[in-house]
Amino acid sequence: MEKYQFICQRCGGCCSQLTLFGGLYDDLDRGDGVCLYYNMRLKSCNIYNNRPMKCQVERQFVDFASEMSFESYVELCKKGCSFLQNKQILSDRWGKPVEASVFIQNLSAEQQSVFLHLIHEIASVDGVVALEEQHMMDIFQSQMPGIVPIKCSHEELSKVFNSKRVRVSAFLEIAAIAQAESGINIEERQYLDSLAAAFDLKDFEVDDMISWVVRQFNLISEAQAFMED
Repeated sequence: MEKYQFICQRCGGCCSQLTLFGGLYDDLDRGDGVCLYYNMRLKSCNIYNNRPMKCQVERQFVDFASEMSFESYVELCKKGCSFLQNKQILSDRWGKPVEASVFIQNLSAEQQSVFLHLIHEIASVDGVVALEEQHMMDIFQSQMPGIVPIKCSHEELSKVFNSKRVRVSAFLEIAAIAQAESGINIEERQYLDSLAAAFDLKDFEVDDMISWVVRQFNLISEAQAFMED
């Protein structure tokens, strides 16, 4: 059963990136996203044996038992851990946080509100929001303080996103959400095609943009490989 145990790798990915968890760990944040009890030099928890229940991965399964098996829960946790490790490695390498967003600054406040609604739609289009998708959505939200999601039908999108620049900016970021969990699946691709039609994007443009997003994820994986001992 060792396969279905969650073994902490002591990477510090979760303990030093508390802001990615949507406020869950605000009471432990020392002010810069790092846990009050995290020893950055030793990469360990100063109160590990007495840490809060929300820091104990396997005990937290009680909150998810009605939704999935323990094995599925552990696999999801491992994927989330891998995401945090990748982000932490790049942050350590370049000395600054690795942000999910590249093009958000191109959007107005109204467009950002609708964008938040759209990323929630594509993340849940296959029936489940993966940990990687949720982490990226949390990062987007943190970069848009005070912005709340506004629902908008696809028929109305062309009025809100009223230029090629903002349509492409939103599409690339939304495609990144879809790519976050092991690539774009059938339901997500169908959603992207529907979105592209609403944005009046041509098929070849959509294919090129999705290929660009995939390349960015591959480049991050390659960068991680460079840094491995």
